[in-house]
Amino acid sequence: TYNDSQTVVMIGPGTGIAPFRGFIQERMEKGEEGTVGGENFVLFFGCRHPDIDFIYKDELEQYKKDGVLSHLFTAFSREGPKQVYVQDKLVENEELVYAAYESGYVLVCGDAKNMARDMQQTLIKMISKKESVSEEEAQAKFKVFEKSRRYRMTHW
Repeated sequence: TYNDSQTVVMIGPGTGIAPFRGFIQERMEKGEEGTVGGENFVLFFGCRHPDIDFIYKDELEQYKKDGVLSHLFTAFSREGPKQVYVQDKLVENEELVYAAYESGYVLVCGDAKNMARDMQQTLIKMISKKESVSEEEAQAKFKVFEKSRRYRMTHW
């Protein structure tokens, strides 16, 4: 369980957004009651094309506009000549992601085949860079982060 003063980073490519939609809706309800604090409630969403499979686009953009989400980052892997993935957006926004690593939560939901491994590798490289440690040391730190239950991965 997180509290509203902690950074929460949700990473939900494709249908992996489903559980996070519920979290966002709950936060909106709390906000309507005037009980939402905290600055960083962040969603990273990725899909192939914004006009084809960006599910809940209008709803998510409204949550961002209303301040329910502090940040909404999107990655589209088939929109233009350059493929952009959620991992790329994590790196571009490493300060937010690292804040969640330090004292918040990183929640990931998606396919286990590549996405789970790619997310972990991205976070390990980020830890290595931010803390000026080897990737082996960063991997050990990531394991501690995982065991703290502040990194949650749900995959299929």
